[in-house]
Amino acid sequence: MLGRPGPDLVGVPWPSVLADRAEAVDEETWRAALQGEDAVGHRVIRRPDGSTLLIDFAARGTSVSGRPLMLCLCLHVEQYRADATTDVSGALTDREREIVHLIALGRTSPQIGAELHVADDTVRNHVRNAMAKTGARTRAHLVAIAFTDGLLTS
Repeated sequence: MLGRPGPDLVGVPWPSVLADRAEAVDEETWRAALQGEDAVGHRVIRRPDGSTLLIDFAARGTSVSGRPLMLCLCLHVEQYRADATTDVSGALTDREREIVHLIALGRTSPQIGAELHVADDTVRNHVRNAMAKTGARTRAHLVAIAFTDGLLTS
């Protein structure tokens, strides 16, 4: 994915592969992540050939033999298009945001339907619409996108 063999990446600082180094997290956030806080998001990375990829990731910090280690999982990769937008905050309706928030809290469609006094099919339609607007492939991906775009702050 990064266009380099694994051994060539050992010791390479993460910000050096970002297309925009301003997207790197600050030192305090990085230290908190290393202490076990979960992180999800998307970043544009630049490969040695100059091409760029948009990656969705999940990460968790841990330690191995007393040394900090950040375990990262790439959830999705696609060619980056500069004209693509990743901010979905204005694209989702208030109801869609509310339902995504409840999904993030672990609620199922029937539980959400009961809580909001709507049919399960209505909940599924809102979820389907939110996924289409954000480009999410799964409910978990939808929550990750909404979280990184600041929709789940309340």
